[in-house]
Amino acid sequence: PISSTFIYIIYHGNTTSLGRWDYSGSFFFSISAITTIGYGNLSPSTAVGRIFCIVFALFGIPLNLVLLNEIGHLMLLGVQHCARHLEEVFHWQNKTSFLMKTCALVTGLLLFLLLPPLLFSDKEGWSYEEGFYYSFITLSTIGFGDYVIGMNPDRTYPSWYKNVISLWILFGMAWLALVIKFCINLLESSSDFSLLPSHSPPAESCHPQSDIPYFMGDTSELLASHTNLQSHKFLLGSWLTKNIGINESNTIPVWVL
Repeated sequence: PISSTFIYIIYHGNTTSLGRWDYSGSFFFSISAITTIGYGNLSPSTAVGRIFCIVFALFGIPLNLVLLNEIGHLMLLGVQHCARHLEEVFHWQNKTSFLMKTCALVTGLLLFLLLPPLLFSDKEGWSYEEGFYYSFITLSTIGFGDYVIGMNPDRTYPSWYKNVISLWILFGMAWLALVIKFCINLLESSSDFSLLPSHSPPAESCHPQSDIPYFMGDTSELLASHTNLQSHKFLLGSWLTKNIGINESNTIPVWVL
C-alpha cells in the first residue's frame, strides 16, 4: 500500500495525477467543464458521476456562453467609459475607437497574460515562460493538461487560489474572445469581398397587378450585397438570371427566391 500510494502521486511531466475532490477542486473542475477546457487531470469515476457530468455540461456550456457574452459586454462598456474619459481629459478628438482598442488590448494583456505567470511562478514553481504558456492554453480552451494548477503534492496552496483562478479563466476567456473577434473582423475587412464596389441594394417595388414585392437590379448590385440575408436572395436571383435565361430587365418575385 505504501509503494502504490507513492507511485500514485509520482510526477507525470509537469503535473501529477493527484486528484482533489474538495470544494475548491470541484469548483475548478466545474469551470473547466463548462468552459470546455477539459484538462483531464480530474474526472468522475462512477456511472452516476459521469451521467451528472453530462447533464451538467449540457446545461452549463450554453449558460456559460451567455455569461461570457455578458462579461464581454460589460468589459466593452468599461473600456468605452475609460476611452471617453481620456478623450475629455486630453481633448483628443475622433480617437475614441483607437483608445478603446488600445486600452482593451493593454489592460487585457496585463491582467490575463502578462501578470498571471508571476502568480504561477510563486505558487507552482513554474518559470515565467511556463506560466505564460499555461495562461494562453487555458484561456484559448485548448487545455492540453500538461500544466495544471494545484496539482503539486509538495506545495501547499491557499484556499482562495483555485477560486480566483476560476474567475480569472471566465473573465480572461471573455477578453480573449473579444480579441479573436477583432482579429476576425480585421481579416474579413481585408478579404477579397472588401474589394467589391459598394452599392446600395436594389430598390424594392411591387408588380402592377400583384401585391408581391419584386426586386430589380443588375448582377454587380446583387453581388455587392453579400453580408446580409437579403443579399442571398439577390445572389440566387443573379444565378437564375445567368443560368435559366431571365433577362436583367425582368423582375424576380420574392416567393421564387
